[in-house]
Order: sequence, then structure tokens, then C-alpha cells
Amino acid sequence: MEQPATPIERPVADADAMFQVYTSGTTGQPKGVVVSHGACMAMLDTIEMQFTIQPGERFLVVTPIFHASGLICSFLSVAKGCSIYMPRGFDPVEAVRALSEERISGTFMAPAMILACLGVPGAAERRYDTLRFISYGAAAISVETLTRATQVFPCGFLQVYGLTEALPVTFLSMQDHQTALTDKPELLTSAGRSALAFQIRIVDEQGQTVPTGSIGEIIVSGPGLMTEYWNRPEATAETLRDGWLYTGDAGYVDEDGYLYIRDRIKDLILWSGRNVYPQMVEDVLAQHSAVFEAAVIGVPDPVTGEAVKAIVMLREGMSAEPQELIDFCADSLAEYQRPSSVEFADSFPRNVMGKVLKRQLREPYWAGQERRVGTA
Repeated sequence: MEQPATPIERPVADADAMFQVYTSGTTGQPKGVVVSHGACMAMLDTIEMQFTIQPGERFLVVTPIFHASGLICSFLSVAKGCSIYMPRGFDPVEAVRALSEERISGTFMAPAMILACLGVPGAAERRYDTLRFISYGAAAISVETLTRATQVFPCGFLQVYGLTEALPVTFLSMQDHQTALTDKPELLTSAGRSALAFQIRIVDEQGQTVPTGSIGEIIVSGPGLMTEYWNRPEATAETLRDGWLYTGDAGYVDEDGYLYIRDRIKDLILWSGRNVYPQMVEDVLAQHSAVFEAAVIGVPDPVTGEAVKAIVMLREGMSAEPQELIDFCADSLAEYQRPSSVEFADSFPRNVMGKVLKRQLREPYWAGQERRVGTA
């Protein structure tokens, strides 16, 4: 079939829409995020600076391409002259095999995927000769899981913090991980420092910047922001204000510029007016030898407004009593932060990225309540 000798004219402006993907919907209904050509190219350039990708390398893509992480990883690989190894969905056994046998240079995984790979029999005995890095993000990862991962996979690790609406926001670099493992372990709980050309502020409910080290809402500004939520002008106006994107995440920045994420604002538990960040409680519970994973939610309480409830998955073949886990938290958490009750579950409801759908966990406890937030 005859083709024209010159490229077809298809003028594209930076502001033109390039793609639309949907938010995870962990705290509400998914929203269509519109990303422009200019924002996408800024994302790719910023990420490539961290990975130093070489043409001809091979990348394992296990996150779905209808999610921002899978889509951007695929774009990045093609844009830099690399090839993609893409299995049909995520299977931890296949992922470990591919990392070992398919000349894979790098991959991106959600923490739940990394945790699943660590459970694959023989994973620690395999060779990963070509693997340069594993990047991760999209949800919180426990220090225990990350430490085990660095022992099983002898490569660099890099954390990317971002949202469907803004990617990337921060990086915890490979060098940061080395520093954490040799000298400063608390750094593993950080999301890193702001990406090139991105700015981060921590603000209070009035949008005013809070002091260094104080917790507030994380807002970001930079070239990789979304244009809008598709057909959601009110939601767009609430999220994009004066050039800043309000993430809905709570966190703080330390004196060295490292960002620490505490939780989603909507997951915050109000105990007699005091803020309890579920991730802090989950991180402590994860240190118990019998706990495989924990999800902490707020449930109605007539005295305190909300009570802290932990739903726990135990490791196979292990057991624990509710009071044992509550007592375990006593050394690390204030009394109001500790779970007042613990339930056990065989599994959690999750989205395609492995994020726990806490709104589904909360629903049975808040059904019939006029207010979906605690009042004491």
C-alpha cells in the first residue's frame, strides 16, 4: 500500500489533551483525569533523570496501563528506545521469574505487589543479574517489607510519590535508600524530596503554610499537573487552586526537605478532636511477628466520636489475640492512637493496584449514621 513520502501534518500544542485516566477511587468514586501533551512530556523527562535509562533495556510492566503508573511506564520505555515485557496481569510467581530470566533492567510495583513477590518460594535464591532498579509507589510501604525486598533483590530501589493528577511529585532516590540502609533507617519512611521543577507546600485548612515539621495537607505545583477532571468542574475547582494542586494527602516536610506522608485526609480518624493517622498505627502493627498486613479505620463511638479499629490479616500458620496486638502498640503509640478493637480477616477489598479500599471496610460500621465522621 502506497504511503506519503512526508509526515502527515498533525499539529499538537502542549495544552492539548493527550490521555484520560481514572483515579483509584479508594475514598470515593473514580474521576477522569485529563493530562496534556506538555504535562506528559514533563513527567517523562523528570522520571528519566532518576532512572538514567539506556536504549535497548527491557522493562517489566505489571501495573495495568489504564492506571497512570502502567501508562507512564509504558510511554517512558517506548520514548527512550526500550522494550516492554508485559505479562497478562500481575502474578507474583511470573513476576519473580521474569525479573530473573527475561533480562529485565527495571520495573515499577505497588507495595502489595512487592510483598507478594517476597512470598514466592525460592525468590531469595534466584539470580537477578540484569536488574538495576525496582521503583515503587501508589501506596504506603512498611519499613519491614522494604528492608526484606532489598535483601531479596540486589538492586537499587527508588520510591516515586505522585497522584493520577500529578506525577511525579517526589523521589526517594537510590542513594537515599543506601543512606537509609547504612546510616539513617528512619529515611525509609520518607517519600523523598521534590522532583525537578516541582514545588511542595504543607498547608492548614485555610491554605496557609504550616511550620516545618507540622502536619497539614500536601499541595504541589509543577509542570506535570492534570488539566482537569473530565466533566467535573466543581471537583476541578476544589483540587486546582491558584496553580496549586491540593492532593488530599496529609504529611509534613522535615528541615532537610524530605516529605513524610501520614495518610489520606479522608482516612483521618478524629478521636475526641485529636487526629489519628491510620498509617502510623498500621506501621506499628506490621512490626508484630504474626501480622501480615493491617488496615486501620475509624468507627463510630458515642464518647470519643470515632474509635480506632484495626482489621488484621495474620501470617499463615501464626496466631495472635486482639488484646495482644493492642498491648503491642503501647510502646510506640499514645493511648488515643492505639486500636480499641481488633478484628481478623482473611483478605481485604482492593483495587487493581492492590490498595485497600477502606471505604468498603468502613461501610458496615457507618451504615445508617447521619454523619460519616465522628462527633463527640
